[in-house]
Amino acid sequence: MSDALSGDIQEVANKSFDCNMCGLCAARCPQGLVPYHIALLCPRLYGHYLAPVSKHLDERIAGLESGEFDDELEKLKKMDEDELHSKYEERDIEPAY
Repeated sequence: MSDALSGDIQEVANKSFDCNMCGLCAARCPQGLVPYHIALLCPRLYGHYLAPVSKHLDERIAGLESGEFDDELEKLKKMDEDELHSKYEERDIEPAY
């Protein structure tokens, strides 16, 4: 809460991933605040207004909107479950950063 009260939205967003929304903090808060609401709000604010723009994401969205992946999606829709499982197992996976 000290990060939120000081306006450090990025730090609250980072720390909010540890929150399981149990509500205990709200029951014990001497200020009468609901900290888990802040834990929900800050990652949204950070992602929308503060996080750097992802060029990779923008390119993917443009491809989706232009129909670049429509043919491949139709092929996937026509596959049976076994084919889908094998295609999933054979996929290339990006390295973790």
